[in-house]
Amino acid sequence: MVTPSNYSGVSVSDASSNAAVVSCTISNHSTAIKSYFSRVYSQNNSGTGNTTALSTQGGVITKAGAQPSGATAEYITANSGGIIR
Repeated sequence: MVTPSNYSGVSVSDASSNAAVVSCTISNHSTAIKSYFSRVYSQNNSGTGNTTALSTQGGVITKAGAQPSGATAEYITANSGGIIR
């Protein structure tokens, strides 16, 4: 068994950032795709062994097609909100 790294596969962390993550394989990370007060479009991505697949803290993640998998599919930080749709 592979232990997930302590790092995110893709992390978008500037409040004014927009990012598109398309057709990527993201495996064995603490979080596959993370949005920190930013907007991320995630389309047709794959990957396994992640602790969390999609996570947002005050941001928005828009999904289309396949997404990477994780022990936790989606996580929204309670004290700052966010949207995964």
